[in-house]
Amino acid sequence: MEETKGSTHDLFHGGEPTMLSEDQWSEIRLMAKAGKPIKQIAREFGISKNTVRKVVRREHQKPYIRKINKPGLLDAFMPFLTRRAPEVNFNATILFRELKEQMYTGGYSTVKNAIRPLRSTFQQAQAACIRFETPPGHQARMDWGSAWVTLGTEKIRVKIFVLVLGYSRSIYVEFTMDEKLPTLITCHENAFRWFGGLTEEILYDNPRTIVLHRGTEEARLNPTFHDFCRGDTVPGSAGLIVRKPREK
Repeated sequence: MEETKGSTHDLFHGGEPTMLSEDQWSEIRLMAKAGKPIKQIAREFGISKNTVRKVVRREHQKPYIRKINKPGLLDAFMPFLTRRAPEVNFNATILFRELKEQMYTGGYSTVKNAIRPLRSTFQQAQAACIRFETPPGHQARMDWGSAWVTLGTEKIRVKIFVLVLGYSRSIYVEFTMDEKLPTLITCHENAFRWFGGLTEEILYDNPRTIVLHRGTEEARLNPTFHDFCRGDTVPGSAGLIVRKPREK
């Protein structure tokens, strides 16, 4: 978060929440120089007499500078944490030990609190998987989800890649920091390795990274993703099907 300065400022932090503009600041000083009593000035502006005295003593108004939030100890390790957590069944002890090996200097409770919403979201994704009857190896369904993770005093939104096999309901879940196309392709590759293969078709819910110009007559597949599905990375794929939510 960048430092910001404005024309209206909170004069004295930790005390009364007094907000004075530059004009009010100057007017108070002029009234005091003209001999108007501090008590009367305070009454007219609705502020305390101590605040008036502080304005009078200061020749120039001190601007309010917003504090910069320091990055959390776990911030730099979130990509590792979101990828590794499902692989170790969200075991905070294992994750904490592995993070310490990567020079993480925070505490165990921070790690435990960070993976709690990830575990909850993973369980919700599993429970939400409704079986759609297809032959073995024929079809899978991909969706994006998200979850809020608290890091210190800040919350960040983690993205969740979910790929479900239509016949067995086997599910692959990967947590990421974004939904960009390179991330999407990497998640697919990881899922295919985890399943030990791939289905002939995959259903999608019109994600904008895959479908360009959604909802228009010019709607088409992203050429890069289409090439990925037809390339050596996805051998034997019969193609992919893009459906709207109501068609699922």
